[in-house]
Amino acid sequence: MSRTYLRMALIFGLIWVGTAEPGHALFGLGDSDKKELAASATITLQQAVDKAVGNVPGTVVEAELEKHDGRVVYEIEIIDEQGKECEVLIDAKTGETLKIKRD
Repeated sequence: MSRTYLRMALIFGLIWVGTAEPGHALFGLGDSDKKELAASATITLQQAVDKAVGNVPGTVVEAELEKHDGRVVYEIEIIDEQGKECEVLIDAKTGETLKIKRD
């Protein structure tokens, strides 16, 4: 399965989960919280995923828009080419890679 197909499946899955039912809390946030986070993000989920995979080649298995240490970030989990799980934090405003955590 190609990386592009997996990325698109992830994006559509996140959209579907977010619209599954009224009041559903995508990413564990209420509607107003997730709208606030989304409004403050200047880069897209796809741009964040591309940046993360550029830093850690592998397969994206999860992506979330969250707040960490007062910053709005995309938290992207990747299974790297050695089969290890990695978490990459991308600043949702600047696109800067903030952290790469390898398990």
